[in-house]
Amino acid sequence: IRDIPAQRASAWAVALSADGGRVAAVTVDRKARVWNAATGELVATHDGPFSIGQDVEVVSVSSDGAYVGFANSATGAARVW
Repeated sequence: IRDIPAQRASAWAVALSADGGRVAAVTVDRKARVWNAATGELVATHDGPFSIGQDVEVVSVSSDGAYVGFANSATGAARVW
């Protein structure tokens, strides 16, 4: 178990890649972040907006950790980063 550095905003959604190498989170400040799960190092930040019509509710990481997907169930919209 590893602690991921505290954020200034609560998380809407969190996902772990299938290989366990990446952790992705979307926060209420409309930013997405990806960390190295082993080291806790922040490896990428997306400052939004996500252009899916409403707030991001779902985040998913591809099996190889290369892509992060975001979606909103109300609008059915999704984006890949």
